[in-house]
Amino acid sequence: MRNLISVVALICLCFAAGHAQERKSMNDLSWLAGCWENKSSKRVREEYWTKAAGGSMFGMGRAISDGRTTEFEFMRIHEERGDVLYTSKPSGQPEASFKLVRTSEHEAVFENPQHDFPQRIIYRKQSDGSLLARIEGERNGKQSGVDFPFARLKCDSAMSLQSESSDDRARSNAATPNDKNWAQAYEKLKTLVGKWKARTASGSDAYLLFETVSNKTALHERFIDEGNPAHSNLLTVYHRDKDGLMATHFCSMNNQPRLRAVEVSSDLSRLTFSIVDITNLKTADSAHMYKLTYEFHDSDHITSIWTMRQGGKDVFVETLRWERQK
Repeated sequence: MRNLISVVALICLCFAAGHAQERKSMNDLSWLAGCWENKSSKRVREEYWTKAAGGSMFGMGRAISDGRTTEFEFMRIHEERGDVLYTSKPSGQPEASFKLVRTSEHEAVFENPQHDFPQRIIYRKQSDGSLLARIEGERNGKQSGVDFPFARLKCDSAMSLQSESSDDRARSNAATPNDKNWAQAYEKLKTLVGKWKARTASGSDAYLLFETVSNKTALHERFIDEGNPAHSNLLTVYHRDKDGLMATHFCSMNNQPRLRAVEVSSDLSRLTFSIVDITNLKTADSAHMYKLTYEFHDSDHITSIWTMRQGGKDVFVETLRWERQK
């Protein structure tokens, strides 16, 4: 009797192990292979996935805004030590891996509870053949999620469309200088000349003082926080660089990140800078400011968003809403 129980237990164990292995099979992800597009009036997102072969799938994604690639990402889904992992390397960020924890004919869920954000990456094939990609997890102490709906494209059509759009941009650039948007963005920045006031998260008053210098070829920004003397008299200088736009920030942490404008909306209402390099940084993992976004609401109201990174992770985001002082 004992032997019979042992045999039954062994059969159950083998079935469970086989079921778990089947549940993690990459063959269940065949519906993800192909070309996908998320299109809006201001931005196009694309993802391209190879079919599963040799225990792996490879993917590439990018975002295009105003004719420029503003973000890109290299992905792979691969088998490793009995698990299926989703490993992603986004532009300007360290590589991270997420474990496949649930899959079906129409869904794949990958998780990494130790990652900052997101902690989950989800792909769902919709009933109409479209794809819903979702990232979710905890951010700033709250649960958050972002959806990216994609429509399937024929891959040959997708490549053709990209070729056509590249030709169109080339023709456009031939008629218009490449730096037109950045020249307009710099002129937009110069409209900030004057004094601005905001209230910090700690409740103190903060001020921004803008002035043009060097025959108006540079814009000088001075930040003052009346409640935090160590965080006052911070300087940022904006200037053109050939066909681009740069910002050098002189930080109270005694390092100096140089940032390049990487995205500007067509109506000049949003301008984003991202780090290019930095001087006087103690170690690669030391805290530093690496991203700045300005949102222009009207002539008297703007928002600044500074992001700090440490150890390859975003550790602080300061959002201040400014009002022009008459």
